[in-house]
Parts: sequence; C-alpha cells; structure tokens
Amino acid sequence: MMRQSWSDVPREPMSEDAIRRLHSPAEKYRISPNKYEVGVNASADVSVGFMIYVLSGKCKYVSHSKDEESNNSELVLTAGDVGNIPPGRYTFQSLGDTLTQVVRVFKLPSYRPLHK
Repeated sequence: MMRQSWSDVPREPMSEDAIRRLHSPAEKYRISPNKYEVGVNASADVSVGFMIYVLSGKCKYVSHSKDEESNNSELVLTAGDVGNIPPGRYTFQSLGDTLTQVVRVFKLPSYRPLHK
C-alpha cells in the first residue's frame, strides 16, 4: 500500500469530476464514489487493486497477511490523500469525527477501444 498527496500531482483541486477527468476514457475505469459514517468498519478480499482518493474525512486500510507470522500493515489516509491498494485481504475503517468521502478507481482489465 502506498500513499501520496493529491497536491503532489499538479492538477486542479480534488473533486469527483477532477478524478473522472484524470481517469479517462471512462470506458477504461470503474469509478465508485462512497460516503462512510464515522466508525464504519468493513472487511474485504480485494482481487483487483485500485486507487482511492479521499475527498473528506479520514480512513484506514489494514492489510491482513495470509502468513500469520508476517506483520499486518496499515495505511491511514486523510482528505487530499491518494492511496494505491494492491490485491489482498483488508479491513477498512472510517476514522475521525466527520463523514469520510472517498472515490475508488478500478482499471477495467478487458478494456479495448472501439474502432469504427
């Protein structure tokens, strides 16, 4: 897992529209905006990695290693952060005291441009 700041990439202010413009053509990506109340906790097995953009709030991903002797790693993201989440098993948690708004971007594996 890796974190960077939206401001590390010289672009317009972070918004869902700006993220959609960054990931084009639209047919190549699945873009999923979500909102989470404080304290939401969910586990998932991620088969395809994705980018996560945090528009507001704070969240955490904890990776759960298949090898019980390995340490789990954590990635805490706050508003303005961009995270790269590789395939694996994770727990997602909404932190802080405000609503967490994120946009997840998945690259579609079977994208082929249409030719006329």
